[in-house]
Amino acid sequence: MRNTPDEHRTRRRSIASLARRRPALCLFALLLLLFSSTRLTLPGGTGHAQGPAAQRGAEQTEVNVISWDVTGRTTQLAGVTASSGILVFDSLATYERAYPLIFQMSAEQAQAWEKSLGFVSQRNIFNQIVEAEYQYLAAPYEELSTEELKEMAPPVGHTDIYEKYLRSGIIKTERDEHGEETYTCAIPIGAYLPIINEQGFFVVGNTIYQIKGNLIKEMLGLDFSKLAALDEATEGDDGGRIRVQRVIENPRLADAKAASACSFPRTSGWITSGSRRGSITVNFSKTYFNPYPYTKVNIVYNVNVKSQKKNVWGNWVYPPCPNECWLSFTWTAAFDYINKTTLSYAGSTLSAKSFAYPHPNCINNFNGSFNPITGSTAPYPSSFTFIAPSGLAFQDVGFQSALWHASVPGGPSGINCNVGCP
Repeated sequence: MRNTPDEHRTRRRSIASLARRRPALCLFALLLLLFSSTRLTLPGGTGHAQGPAAQRGAEQTEVNVISWDVTGRTTQLAGVTASSGILVFDSLATYERAYPLIFQMSAEQAQAWEKSLGFVSQRNIFNQIVEAEYQYLAAPYEELSTEELKEMAPPVGHTDIYEKYLRSGIIKTERDEHGEETYTCAIPIGAYLPIINEQGFFVVGNTIYQIKGNLIKEMLGLDFSKLAALDEATEGDDGGRIRVQRVIENPRLADAKAASACSFPRTSGWITSGSRRGSITVNFSKTYFNPYPYTKVNIVYNVNVKSQKKNVWGNWVYPPCPNECWLSFTWTAAFDYINKTTLSYAGSTLSAKSFAYPHPNCINNFNGSFNPITGSTAPYPSSFTFIAPSGLAFQDVGFQSALWHASVPGGPSGINCNVGCP
């Protein structure tokens, strides 16, 4: 049994002096570079990769500047509602338009917007856990002297909200490379966190989706009375009403070569300086569709950044806002082709892109999924399917070069976490 916060309250200073500051709302514009020849569709649909000629000509891009007001809910969020605590996008077009805006909301913006809908995301739940754990395990003791700490017993166990969501599978524990236990989001693709409720449900058009553990599930039709059946499903049904896809956690490439001259996942590991540490991990996986030579490929590309702080008792915790972390991701995606008939090399397409999160003042466990060609944040299904140009097939798909950088609090000038490729 853990000591409750009430049992500790009589042994510590007033919490009032330790009240956390909340950052002001920051409305940044995120530039999404949309490559007009590639589009995202639901499973079974495709996008198109431009042919080798694209690298010889000027790259044509359309620049969309996104700006919005959470309280006003302008047209970019039109068509997004909530029903029975589940976020509902009235169409795939609405989802593709609205997801990047929801993804880039600050914690305060997301909380206000979700409250206006009557919806609570797993991103919001994770932030609640972080806040509760920090107030229980760290904040009350930060300004106490060494002598005062000697007279106090360290807190035991975790908060009720932590235990609740650990049991329900919203979070999971893990061991770092030093054997120390910490916690993180349970689902392997964290880009879903801003749109799924506690049970993992969301709706796009006429389909109910559920993200549960390493399963991505979908059920045709908007019959909410059948949510229990979807929740219990681990395989698709014979009639095709429910489909289930398994997500491979930490996918690795068996044939890392040529354009993808590095294997995944790639991670900086924990970089530590004093009482702060950070890490960055990149996952990239590709699945070719038979027959050979492959004219169709599916790509998943995810990035996770973590920032933690050691409390006075020597335990690592996620700090709540404000926690300033700067992210800078740059990459050149490479699609190498062969002639479909002769199998000889037929050139490549290169696409240089970058990403920076617009709210660096509140990052402790960032999760993002990206389109490798456009650089846009990826809505469902967090993967992209590409078809080779006519007469060509894919030889390899990956990164010609890339640098994923995160600067997190710690040390005299921040802790730099880097992952490069190759």
